[in-house]
Amino acid sequence: MEGCVVDAEYSSVYVGMERLGIFKVPLFSVFDYDIKLIAQVRKSKVDADANVFPAGTPRLTDDIEGISLYRQANGKGMIVASVQGISEYALFDRYDHRYLGSFKILGKDGIDDVTETDGIEIISTPLGEGYENGLMIVHDDENHDSEGHLLMGNYKVISFKDVLEKFEMLDQTPSTWNPRLNQ
Repeated sequence: MEGCVVDAEYSSVYVGMERLGIFKVPLFSVFDYDIKLIAQVRKSKVDADANVFPAGTPRLTDDIEGISLYRQANGKGMIVASVQGISEYALFDRYDHRYLGSFKILGKDGIDDVTETDGIEIISTPLGEGYENGLMIVHDDENHDSEGHLLMGNYKVISFKDVLEKFEMLDQTPSTWNPRLNQ
């Protein structure tokens, strides 16, 4: 197990298993058969071309790492998993677990691409200018300075509006969940 996130509204825990996939586990069940695989790892990062996936299937290779939720009003939102093997993020519908797509975080303005991502965290609460749709914090394993020298890993902060725009989801109602009030 690499990452997990609790969805209290649906009484579930989503667990990312490195080489297996993403599982939904009921919070209040003790029976093994209640565990559901919602997305299975399809390829190995070492023996498959990560760009060859059947249309509409999740782009999941081994090394599922961080997992987080983007909460929206009325129980809507997304489960977001970092796929370290191909430096991407996979999105799934929070309610019915449909695969919505995958994306990479590409560098700009002197900041490099996010690679070999590990942990992620998302907050969907509006946080002011530039972060009206919340934000996503991601681990970035390798960084390079302007001369190409390898630097230590770091974290990058991404406006979640960029993700919503990519998937044409800006019309979604924002969450009223407030982490400060734990509501």
